[in-house]
Amino acid sequence: MIVAYVRQTGNRVMACAEMTYQVEMAKEVLVDPLPADVRKNVVWRDTYWLPDEAASVYAQAQAVVSVECHSPLIALRNGTPAFYVRQPTDTCKGQMYRDFGANDWFFEVDETSGTELWSRVEAIHKNPRAAAAKVRSIMSNVEKAQQRMIAAVRKVLARHPK
Repeated sequence: MIVAYVRQTGNRVMACAEMTYQVEMAKEVLVDPLPADVRKNVVWRDTYWLPDEAASVYAQAQAVVSVECHSPLIALRNGTPAFYVRQPTDTCKGQMYRDFGANDWFFEVDETSGTELWSRVEAIHKNPRAAAAKVRSIMSNVEKAQQRMIAAVRKVLARHPK
């Protein structure tokens, strides 16, 4: 996916870790194996970062693709299209993506390929307005779910006054 993205768009990619143990792994698994012509367009974040810095970077990104579930959530909240590639060890975390309407941007790591991911990223690259509309729709679903949750909590609290 990274090779296709860089070669087809000429854009840069940032390889970064959501977890501290993944900092070196991002370089070894994602950056080092890349062909030289692609690697020159890939920035490796060599230190761990906190969510506020990640949010700032994600807000400026064309898209975020992650094997961790939190980065896509942060990206979506900041208006950026985001893909979650769920690993089997992540148990049921991916269900929330289905629940709020991000099915097209949710993948099982063992059932997808770089080619499939690139085709979805390419669609975002070619039609950023449609991608932005999808992000707004997803976030609208999230906000409606939050409103339902708050209403349920208020109902319970009203039944049990101090």
